[in-house]
Amino acid sequence: MRISRRLCTALIAASLIAASPIAASLIPALRLAAQQAPPAPVTGHVPLTFPTDDPVIKRIWSVGMDSSMTERLAQVLFDSIGPRLTGSPGFASASDWVVSQYKAWGIDARRDAYGTWRGWRRGLSHVDLVGPRVRSLEGTMLAWSPGAKGKSVTAEAILLPKFKDSTEFVKWLPQASGKIVLLSPSWPTCRPSEGLVPLRHAGVEGAHGFPREYLAPQGTGGWGVIEIFETYNTVAPAMTLTCEDYSLVYRLAAHGQKPMVRIEADADLLGEVPAFNTIATIRGREKPDEYVILSAHFDSWDGSSGATDNGTGTLMAMEAMRILKKVYPTPRRTIIVGHWASEEQGLNGSRAFASDHPEVMRGLQALFNQDNGTGRVQSLSAAGLTNIGPHLRDWYAKLPSFYADSMSANVVSWSFRDTYDKVVLDDLKHNATLAAMLAYLASEDPTFIDRTRSPGTWPADWPANCGNAPRKTNPRF
Repeated sequence: MRISRRLCTALIAASLIAASPIAASLIPALRLAAQQAPPAPVTGHVPLTFPTDDPVIKRIWSVGMDSSMTERLAQVLFDSIGPRLTGSPGFASASDWVVSQYKAWGIDARRDAYGTWRGWRRGLSHVDLVGPRVRSLEGTMLAWSPGAKGKSVTAEAILLPKFKDSTEFVKWLPQASGKIVLLSPSWPTCRPSEGLVPLRHAGVEGAHGFPREYLAPQGTGGWGVIEIFETYNTVAPAMTLTCEDYSLVYRLAAHGQKPMVRIEADADLLGEVPAFNTIATIRGREKPDEYVILSAHFDSWDGSSGATDNGTGTLMAMEAMRILKKVYPTPRRTIIVGHWASEEQGLNGSRAFASDHPEVMRGLQALFNQDNGTGRVQSLSAAGLTNIGPHLRDWYAKLPSFYADSMSANVVSWSFRDTYDKVVLDDLKHNATLAAMLAYLASEDPTFIDRTRSPGTWPADWPANCGNAPRKTNPRF
């Protein structure tokens, strides 16, 4: 997940936590938010109450709380299968596992192909400082980096100078031959920003000598953490180091101390490989051509396990469907789970699904999307469609009293610390139970939600302005 979202994806969404491009194609704007608020103080046990006698709601709660499979599913997905970079063998393996789990629960599941994307296999990588002193450095390859062709590469690390123009850059290039080039400036401190910013708020300009704009980048999340994205370079290995180790090598180079770095990098560029979403379906009994969707992007960056971005969304949807199949096996409307590919590269999988399945878009009653980490859902709100309010109020009024409680702070990350231990399993269990309840209530709602848009200024050509999903890897240059 990237923090920035296009306007078209944020205006209309029936969503848990974050907006979805499918919902941007139309329909109910319903948002459940996992806000980054501290947990409320413990004030003693509050008895659980149900505002209605609906036996399905009570049974969903019982199954979700007493026999949750989220912990077991999380351990397999995050520890055994691991990251799910689009186009990687890990992504395909994860999809196979998800399909097999659904089928074991009696739920139809399949791959839904929409094109191709560049394939890549990550192998082992290692980076060492071998001069002027010896130190193993903490880092890894960027996604889609070429490997070192089975060789160990040792070379001097040099800085990338500033150039007045392209001519000056071309003249410099021969000096980079046989060298490891440090492409970015180092940060003056690798301290987490939140530890220093309060000093500035107190009137200290430049805590410990570092103005706020020069602190470690937001999102690093703590000591020794780095975000790991991608490269389009197909010639030489592209590596990333933690803030601390990169700064060490940078300072050695900047002071003329000629750091020598050894790189071992095993990887294969696999060319274009099939790109696909993973879809699970429980068909509706009365209105099979109207749909409720549980939505979560399936892909992740592969520096770690992709646990909170967006493994938690994946497991929320899976567990909600398991509960629904057990408690509510013949829904009024068709309930679908969309595990989207290539969200990290531009919301590609969900946009492709919206284009390829106009029948779902026409019959979409509600979509609940989760892509905001491991925090517990805290609020329910709506925007975009004039007539969604009564539906939302009705659904909310039927939820157990527990969902009025405050929840834990959220965590989401692209770093190589995004692992199983970052997931708050109790939050995940409660979110999955809530998602199952909302899917049930939206499915049973006697009225199809009217499409009348709320008053106000809408983007020109909406939703067509959201653009078409690429059906193969877009050239970078």
